[in-house]
Amino acid sequence: MTYEDEPYWIYGTIGVILFRFWNKDKTYINLISVFAAGLIASQSLTSYTVIQNTEIIWAISSAGIFVFYSLRFKRKSEKQIIDYVKIGGVMLLIIYPIPFWILFQLVITPFWHLLLYATPFILASIFVYDRMILKPEPMKKKFTIILLIQTVLIFALFIFAIIQKMEADRLAEEAERQRRNVENQQKLIHAMRVTMDEMKASAR
Repeated sequence: MTYEDEPYWIYGTIGVILFRFWNKDKTYINLISVFAAGLIASQSLTSYTVIQNTEIIWAISSAGIFVFYSLRFKRKSEKQIIDYVKIGGVMLLIIYPIPFWILFQLVITPFWHLLLYATPFILASIFVYDRMILKPEPMKKKFTIILLIQTVLIFALFIFAIIQKMEADRLAEEAERQRRNVENQQKLIHAMRVTMDEMKASAR
């Protein structure tokens, strides 16, 4: 399964709803939610309309969410480590939709493919840390860094497992292709032998 096959609109809709209604900081929350929904639409509509329309939706939505989330971030009086991590999450959200890659004619290398595949899980982890782990009580900076490092390691193992699976699938496909080639060659050799036998029989 490729990341394009993922039910992005489901993940995105849940994320927008949680961001909109489970958020104490209401700064620009409605505008950010609308532009986030626009990013979801730009990905979801790729199969139903011409790509130029989705590129326009993506461009407007990405510019809007970047500007207003930056203003939201700037207005925070006390910035925690998780706030900087969330900026990275917003950037992942912006580059996730297919229209971004088509508009700038970029190639999705295996690294980017795996990162985009893991994006919904990364954003979900950031949300869990922000709302459930780091918010209930003040956390020391060292403890916060340890938690984030643990998360990075978990995702690294997750991506490594995906790489191993992709390599195994590639080897299996290669083995199947070689098996079919051998079968085709055997059939060809058999057909040539039959033809030669028929030619020898007719020569007699």
